[in-house]
Amino acid sequence: MPDIEKRSPAARSFEQEQARQAQTGFKEESTSGAPAPLVDEALAANRLWKEQEEVNALQTEVARLQDAVVKGVPRVGRLAIEEIARTRRDRPLMVAVTIGAIAFLMGATR
Repeated sequence: MPDIEKRSPAARSFEQEQARQAQTGFKEESTSGAPAPLVDEALAANRLWKEQEEVNALQTEVARLQDAVVKGVPRVGRLAIEEIARTRRDRPLMVAVTIGAIAFLMGATR
């Protein structure tokens, strides 16, 4: 169960009302049989709060992954350039074929 500070005001109010009713033994009942609008509002606010909490967690994870990608791309690019330079010395024809294949793929996907 989440900390009381993390719950929405509507959820806290709903829980306080339940506790008050449990202590006094008094329960408000609707004579019309219709659902209690305040309870519905509290439950809707609680659902909305939980959904917002999930969205915030996902946004944090996306930001973390973006940072990881941004930090990793230069390292990968540097390693690729070093590998191409090494291969260029050892097998220049292989480098030309590889660069041609990459250029073809990039042109075909645009």
